[in-house]
Amino acid sequence: MSTPSDAARQALYARLEEVLGEAHAATLMTNLPPTPWNELATKADLRHLETRFDLFEARFVERMERIDDHHAVVAQRLDRIDLHLERSDERFVEFQTFLLGQYRNYSVTMVSGLVALTAIFAALMTVLTLVA
Repeated sequence: MSTPSDAARQALYARLEEVLGEAHAATLMTNLPPTPWNELATKADLRHLETRFDLFEARFVERMERIDDHHAVVAQRLDRIDLHLERSDERFVEFQTFLLGQYRNYSVTMVSGLVALTAIFAALMTVLTLVA
């Protein structure tokens, strides 16, 4: 349906004046919408629109809840990763302590061995000097 022209509205008004009289025609024309009828929104249209918005809102809320659930899962995984990293840090400290202990033991053993070899070499040199 196309928009009625001003000429068509004037013709309608003139015909309404003939049938209903001037006061009734003016009242009716004043209450007719200026836009075409197919562009008017009815209460049913508004209810349908409200229903569509309600469905959209429900889907939006559902998706947000799923995102929240996913976020909670990710947060739990990150907490577990943090725990593993803390345990790894503790293990590295323990390993470092172990290596330092091994280094001390090695150093003491090497120095003791060198002192013993030096003592044996000195004793041999003394014996050889006395024998010669």
